[in-house]
Amino acid sequence: MPVAQPEMIPLLRSHLQLKNILLLVDLDRHSHVTLSHALRIQKLRESRIIACHLLPPAESTFVPEDPTRRWPDLERRRSELELKDLELHTRLKEVSHALLLENGPFHEVVPRIAEEYEIDLVVMGCHQHSTLAKLVFGSTAEELLRGTSLPVMTVGPRMTTVAEATPIRKILFATHFDEPSMHAASYALSLAMDDRGRVTLLHVVSDPRELRAKPQRRLMEIRSRLKRLIPEDADLFCSPEVLIEYGPPAQRILETAQREHSDLIVMGVRKPKYSGLASHAPHDVAYDVISQAPCPVLTLSS
Repeated sequence: MPVAQPEMIPLLRSHLQLKNILLLVDLDRHSHVTLSHALRIQKLRESRIIACHLLPPAESTFVPEDPTRRWPDLERRRSELELKDLELHTRLKEVSHALLLENGPFHEVVPRIAEEYEIDLVVMGCHQHSTLAKLVFGSTAEELLRGTSLPVMTVGPRMTTVAEATPIRKILFATHFDEPSMHAASYALSLAMDDRGRVTLLHVVSDPRELRAKPQRRLMEIRSRLKRLIPEDADLFCSPEVLIEYGPPAQRILETAQREHSDLIVMGVRKPKYSGLASHAPHDVAYDVISQAPCPVLTLSS
């Protein structure tokens, strides 16, 4: 339960320039859901969507006598048809877009596309296939979450229906007061301003010892830090809520998103000190939130 009452704070007045959105699709049923959430972002800003499907890296071990050498060509042709089908049977055909079919490792292809097409936002789906989903997720989505400075919106496995083309009205911004959170704060507020939405700023106190000594004073300090995320001279546009809760961070973020009927969760993520390790962290808040969220999760690192 919240331990602090909501209060009024001003918003940062700035318009997000999202000219190009990279949509990564697996060409399965979940691709339609992922696309629908990308279109919610695209609609107001008239962004161009670059829809891309990544094929496995091309093999170089085939010999002329091997009949399986034709498999890569067949796979590419099938993917081309499915990508075209996604275009023809969704609202993608109604907006400015491009279709890409690429070969290569995820960590090499995505940065190249991002630079070539001047991508401002990446949208992708996340699947939870089994109890080993952490490893599946770590090899793709989480690698991108922490390996790029671009904002990444992930549509998790709990979202199974196509979203309506409505503005994003309710945004939950979860912060731990670290550097990535500072970047994420302005992003969340700018999205709310563009869509005439509302932001709920949430900080979760995960260690109960933090509130044992002078709890009221500590709560006032946290509230003050939340307010300092917003420029003092910003124009008043809407009335966000400030919430302070305590307990497991991922659980409290998810409960708040459910209770608030959030359209989007925004949070900062830390880049790993050593490349490749973040994907296999056993207790990662961002992963836990994304894999169970009732709405898309937008993450930013710095």
